[in-house]
Amino acid sequence: RGRAPAAGGSGPLWAGGCGLVRWNKCSGCLPRVRGLGFGLSGWLRILGCVAGKIWAERTPVWVVPPLSEVVTYCPMAFRMVEITGCVQARGQCAAVRWLLGTTDPAPITEGQSAVTRETARLESRLALCMAAGRPSEADRARERLGVPPLRIVEGSRWWAHGVWRTLSWVLGDREDPPIQLPVLAEDGSIFPGTAVYAATRNPESALWRRSEARREQLELAEAYQWWRDSHAVASDTGRG
Repeated sequence: RGRAPAAGGSGPLWAGGCGLVRWNKCSGCLPRVRGLGFGLSGWLRILGCVAGKIWAERTPVWVVPPLSEVVTYCPMAFRMVEITGCVQARGQCAAVRWLLGTTDPAPITEGQSAVTRETARLESRLALCMAAGRPSEADRARERLGVPPLRIVEGSRWWAHGVWRTLSWVLGDREDPPIQLPVLAEDGSIFPGTAVYAATRNPESALWRRSEARREQLELAEAYQWWRDSHAVASDTGRG
């Protein structure tokens, strides 16, 4: 059912990974801004193994958000990667591909077990540990499955953050989706002023680099706080 746009602000929304600002004349000019959209063409191209099927039918029945929101979000995550190349958005897509029961293994443990609420909760918890800079729990889980420890490289925490944001949302642990969603009317059209846009990747721009670095810093700091709150005794020993 269509929802009225939230009050306040004007103009379209700009999504940067899971970050968001409202864009208007006072916000300055965002270079090479492109709409995320939510069509299925890119979705079916990326997930060729499920082409010919109604992908919504492959969404687990246990997901908490309304299916209409999940249907809107998933293609937008892939569109985000196409436009921005965002590492965090790639983590979101890894979680989505696994959720749909494709041939992709679980994003953190690389397990091949069924996609259940319990396995999703495990992957979400381990992704949060990685995003918080505490990957030892994920390493122990992989060891139990006979998988080598994770190789932490630049961008690993940011990628894991995307996995966690997607899984924590579909599990109902977080109410806010990883990407701001447009508000849709009953006929599927977007309410004016709620379309979502993303700035094209532009590493040559110092402004773009500072903006992305600041967003990553803030989001990872929030993940660390979530990790602290979810542990009765939080260890700050690096990998604990």
